[in-house]
Amino acid sequence: MSTRSLRADYLSGAEPLRPFYQYPLQNPDFGAVVARKAQDAIDRSLLQQVIREQYAGLTLPPALEANLDALAEPSTYTVTTGHQLVLFGGPLFTTYKILSTIRLAEQISREQTGVRVVPVFWIHTEDHDFEEINHYFTAYNRRHTYGGTFVTQVGTHVLEACIKEVCPQGLPEALQEAYRPGRTMAEAFRDFMHRLFGEYGLVILDASDARLKARFGEVVQAELAAPVTEQAVNDTSAALAAAGYSLQISPREINLFYLDEKGRDRLRRQGDGFGVVGRDLHWSP
Repeated sequence: MSTRSLRADYLSGAEPLRPFYQYPLQNPDFGAVVARKAQDAIDRSLLQQVIREQYAGLTLPPALEANLDALAEPSTYTVTTGHQLVLFGGPLFTTYKILSTIRLAEQISREQTGVRVVPVFWIHTEDHDFEEINHYFTAYNRRHTYGGTFVTQVGTHVLEACIKEVCPQGLPEALQEAYRPGRTMAEAFRDFMHRLFGEYGLVILDASDARLKARFGEVVQAELAAPVTEQAVNDTSAALAAAGYSLQISPREINLFYLDEKGRDRLRRQGDGFGVVGRDLHWSP
């Protein structure tokens, strides 16, 4: 039995897939999107405070300064893209996502009267798969690898002097400045992306801040109390299968991780409480 292509049907706006997403890819009604987002409760003061602290030590171009100020206003919204922390600029796809986000934010700001839209680049700095991001490729698929010592989450890894060994011909000045020894990977990546896109008003947000995570606390508690995500994904998967699409993802009962200086490991139900996969850690209600 053949299955429909979910990607092709989404790009074309095919009718069988329409019940599974709210806004069409082609010609979305941004006015409706803004009206819906206006109902969300946002702690703008906290968001602004965290972002400004993360930009400490960096020079802010006028466009970025204006966007950071605008985040305090109820009429300001964001278009957000994201990527995990990578060495230097990462794959070209990362740049494409950022430029697309900047352009879309500008478009919506022009089309929606009285609305300002800020482009945001959300970076995930807590991954522990160092081997996945410790290299980059140049022309003719030549691989260059950073051989620094890795201990815990990627974002907190402190760069060593040997970062220059990654580029035998010498690093461009912007990279030398951003990836100077003593900085963390998160600080270096933010600085480099800021040098490239800050003048266009791009706001970069490191998602690891504990104050922002605290605002996510109710969602975490709900996930621990019942298989909320697992049930929702399974229900949607069944509906997709009935519409002729193949399985997209297999959720677990708990879709959360336990993070400390030793690693980032998956939580699971264990007896009447919770445990960490591969670790001797257990909590009872």
